[in-house]
Amino acid sequence: MSTSDLDQWLAEHEPALARLVRQAGEDGVRLDRTPGSLTGLVEWLLRVMRPRPEGESVAGAPDWSARFGFATYWSDDTLRLLEDAGHYYGEVLLRSVPTARWKMGHDRHPGYVDEGQVVLDVGGYPVNPVRIVSSSAVAVRGGYREVSALQETHDATVEEARTSEAT
Repeated sequence: MSTSDLDQWLAEHEPALARLVRQAGEDGVRLDRTPGSLTGLVEWLLRVMRPRPEGESVAGAPDWSARFGFATYWSDDTLRLLEDAGHYYGEVLLRSVPTARWKMGHDRHPGYVDEGQVVLDVGGYPVNPVRIVSSSAVAVRGGYREVSALQETHDATVEEARTSEAT
């Protein structure tokens, strides 16, 4: 991903939020861009996430989904929902930590997991919202985490940002 990818992400941010809020709302889920709505988001995602049909090509899957191993398992519709949910989680973080900023992930260490991915710089800590949402939903679905995991991750990230801003 490049700076143009960041520009594309930012251009798609509001439409992605509107799409997700509309789709969840059609299922009776209210997403109001607050931390309290994150558990409802995960509960809804668990109801609508679908595996990729056997034999279906992953050629059109987003780069992030292949990087994190989701492309071969989740349907294209699910991958789009997870990406939109990443926009939503990012928006909730931005509202909680007004100093947070979108940027491209980069680190000098080889194998950096978010290299070239869009991340939020939250108090000097890079947060990949698509990876966080996707991983949380999969962990909850697998029984490894509670449905509140995404909100707990949000709260810990905000606390870390506040601590780093205070020093």
